[in-house]
Amino acid sequence: MPHIIVLGDMTVVTNDFEIVRELSGAPHVSVIHTGGQLDHANLSSVGPLAAATLGQLALDLAFISASSWELRRGVTTPSSPKVQVKLAAMEAASRTVLAVSSSKYGIFGLHKVAALERFDLVITDDGLPPDAALGIRQSGIELDLASVS
Repeated sequence: MPHIIVLGDMTVVTNDFEIVRELSGAPHVSVIHTGGQLDHANLSSVGPLAAATLGQLALDLAFISASSWELRRGVTTPSSPKVQVKLAAMEAASRTVLAVSSSKYGIFGLHKVAALERFDLVITDDGLPPDAALGIRQSGIELDLASVS
């Protein structure tokens, strides 16, 4: 698990139990867990209860992860209960960021979450194929490639 760097007092809203555990030692961070149905494989909460919690909040920024993404199909997932939570977080936020590994690019799941154009920014690593990066940028999507060295 990467270390989380906190810049100041903030509230973190998450459906991820590992993030809650990591932030439990940060007294200057207020943490809200969405609750909901446990996704055992990912140690996160999914489904309508988690989405309902997010629907009651107004967020500045939502970081959305994905197990599959590509320019044409956008963000997809093999798990329908995850769709509700991702969409609710995106709807609650003023700005949305897709934070995703380049290794997941070109893969797609059965359930569509959102088109890439729905994100204000896509952050991935520099392993993304150059033609994919070019296509994303030509579509008007802001793309930030993080160096993996």
